[in-house]
Amino acid sequence: MISISESNIIFGDYSEENVFLVEKAVQGYFCGRESCMKSVEFLLTKDDSLFFVEAKTTPPPEEELAKVAKKFLDTFYFTTAIITKRQKLNVTSNIVESFKKAKLYLLLVVNTNNPKYIKQFTNIRKAIVQELNKSKPYIMLWDYSVLVIDKNKAQELKIVKA
Repeated sequence: MISISESNIIFGDYSEENVFLVEKAVQGYFCGRESCMKSVEFLLTKDDSLFFVEAKTTPPPEEELAKVAKKFLDTFYFTTAIITKRQKLNVTSNIVESFKKAKLYLLLVVNTNNPKYIKQFTNIRKAIVQELNKSKPYIMLWDYSVLVIDKNKAQELKIVKA
């Protein structure tokens, strides 16, 4: 079993076969003159879904939402390269099968229960989707949803520890 600590949230416990610690795999992997590849914290396969999980201590400001969308996209492309064996890193067969068949969720978990912040989640989600739509047609070929939730909702979904 594995637990992951990010943004003062403890995610888990998960079976190791259902997790890909993509952030650790990506760190320093691709850096060019302009920028380095960014990634979400980890991938989680659960209940016929594949979650691309990003965590924040507070809702990201509007000017940071393009960076959050870039993390989702970079992770998606990086994982595709691994699964198609264009990159020599391994992911578990559970992640591979989920990537092929499961519903994809780009999940932003914000460590808050402040109603003022939670009211922002709909606009944050819309802005991330808008940024992702700029990548047409690539990400649009996949069936995916963007979710922005607080820690309590993540606990209900059994994504984080209670």
